[in-house]
Amino acid sequence: MAGLKKSSAALSKRGRPPAGQSEDRNTRILDAATEVFLEAGFSGATMTAIAKRAGCSLETLYTAYSNKAEMFAALTTRRSAGLFEAVGPLRADRDLREALLRFATEVLALMMRPEVSELHRLVIGESRSFPELGETFWAEGPGQGSHILTRYFAAKHAEGACSIKNPARAAEVFMGLVLGVATMRSTLGLKTIGHSKRQQTAWTEYSVNLFVTLLEQGLL
Repeated sequence: MAGLKKSSAALSKRGRPPAGQSEDRNTRILDAATEVFLEAGFSGATMTAIAKRAGCSLETLYTAYSNKAEMFAALTTRRSAGLFEAVGPLRADRDLREALLRFATEVLALMMRPEVSELHRLVIGESRSFPELGETFWAEGPGQGSHILTRYFAAKHAEGACSIKNPARAAEVFMGLVLGVATMRSTLGLKTIGHSKRQQTAWTEYSVNLFVTLLEQGLL
């Protein structure tokens, strides 16, 4: 029985609707939570305000998520899930340049969305008081992307398609090339290279070409 309770709690933390709760209701709750977090900050947001915005009772809200941290983890997971569904698995049989270009295109488009930049600012502003926010945002977003790339690079290295001595470091370099400047400027509210589709395409192609060149020269 205790094991079932732990399993249910773990699913809730991953953003999946608890048993008996519809997907639509969970979507409304997470949409409302996102709005309230962005308006009031994590510390200023209350479960009461989120329940009111979602149009549900406090009892329903607490059945789904026992606290704000679980809710934040769920909404972060939901946002990154859309990215990984769009990219699909980075199978080792995919052409390196093609796979990286597709991955870079989707991850940059996600990070340039206004609501994601706002969540990024919220995490930065609140992470000193709530360190778990930063850990969650990283683990369910950029960190997950790095893990996917690391596994892909390791597989390509194993099959002899390329030589990558340190797949984890190569993944961090790639993520830095694609997201570094664009994400920083967007978080600061400044005009950046990723604000238009044309700019995003040009930047991702440049980043991928540069990364592949470094790879071919044995620098990774």
